[in-house]
Amino acid sequence: MAGSLETGLQSLAQSLLSGIPAAQRPALSVMPFPGADQSCTVMSVFVVDELTTTLITSVQPRPRLVERQQLETIVAQNRLNEFMTDPEQRRRVGGLLNIGALLVGTYAVIGDRVRVNARLVAIDTGETTAAAAVSIPRTGELTDLLRQDAGRGRNCLTAAATRSVAAPSTSGAQAPPRPAESGLACEEQEGVRVCVRSLRRSGSEAQLLLDVENIGSGPVGLAMVGPAPSLLDNEGTVYEATQVASVPVCGGKLGSRSMEADNQLMCLIANYMLARAAFRPLPPGAHAAIAIKLRAKDTPTGDSFTLAAALGILPRLTSSMPAQEAQNLQARLHLVALSDLSGSP
Repeated sequence: MAGSLETGLQSLAQSLLSGIPAAQRPALSVMPFPGADQSCTVMSVFVVDELTTTLITSVQPRPRLVERQQLETIVAQNRLNEFMTDPEQRRRVGGLLNIGALLVGTYAVIGDRVRVNARLVAIDTGETTAAAAVSIPRTGELTDLLRQDAGRGRNCLTAAATRSVAAPSTSGAQAPPRPAESGLACEEQEGVRVCVRSLRRSGSEAQLLLDVENIGSGPVGLAMVGPAPSLLDNEGTVYEATQVASVPVCGGKLGSRSMEADNQLMCLIANYMLARAAFRPLPPGAHAAIAIKLRAKDTPTGDSFTLAAALGILPRLTSSMPAQEAQNLQARLHLVALSDLSGSP
C-alpha cells in the first residue's frame, strides 16, 4: 500500500484529537467504517485496526481505548443492538465500558481516490465533538480491501451484536456447506474452511486476503495464534506478518510473547491471555474476511508462495457462556499450509 493508506489514517487520527485538550480527551472505542452505501467490506474493519494502532502509538498523551471486540460482546450480551441510534442504549454501553465517546465514520470511493470521514461522538449527548476527513489514492491493494465483504451485519457489527433475538430455524436439518469456489486455494480442518482470496505484492511488502468459513453445524470463535503468519517464496525469501486485521490476535499484537508457537494452548484456553470476548464469533455458514500485511526480510525475487498460519478455534462460543465454562473448553487448532500461491505485483 506504499504507506498511503496508513499515512492518511494516521493524519486522520491526529487531526481528530488535536483540538481537544489532553485533560478533556474521553476514553473511546473505534467503530467500523461502513461505505457511503452502508456496505461493510474488509476496508471497514481495517480502518479500525489502523486508527487504533495510531491512537496508541502516535497520539500523546495516549487516550484510553476499549477494543471493538469488547464493545461488540457487551452489545450482544445486553441486547443493546440499537445503541448507535438509541440514546438510552448508547449511554448504557458507555457506562458498562466506562467510555465517553465513539469514533465513527464512513468512506466513499470517488474516482481514483477514497475519502474517509471520521467523527468523535459523545456518548451522553450524541453530539459530534470533532470531525476530520482524508482523501487516499485508490491503489490496487486498497481496491482489494474494498472488494471483499467482511461478513458483518448492520453498522458493520458482528451478527451477534446486531441480532436481538436469534431467528428460529425453519428446518430441523442443517444445510450442507457450499463447496469452495473454483480457482481459490483452500483447505478444510476442524469444521472450518480457509481460502486465499488474493495476494498482492508491492516491493518488499505483500497484502494477503483470507476468507474463513464455518462449514460445521455449530458456532465457533476464531483467533490468530502463534507462530505469526508468514509467506515463503520459491526463492527462499520469508515475508513476516506486520499486521492482521478483522480477527483477534493472541496477546493483542503480533510481536507479543503470547504469539510464540509454544504458547498456543495457553493463549486459547487460559482466559487471562485471550479472554472469551476476544474470540471472533462465527455462526454456521458465516464468513470472516482476514487481511494480513507482510514484509520480506530480504529483497524478494520469487513468484510463488507458501502460506503458514495458525487459527485458534473455540467451539460452542456463545455470548451467554459462563467464564468458567469457557476456560475449560478444549480449543482446536487449524494449521494453514497453502502452497503455490501466485502474487500479482
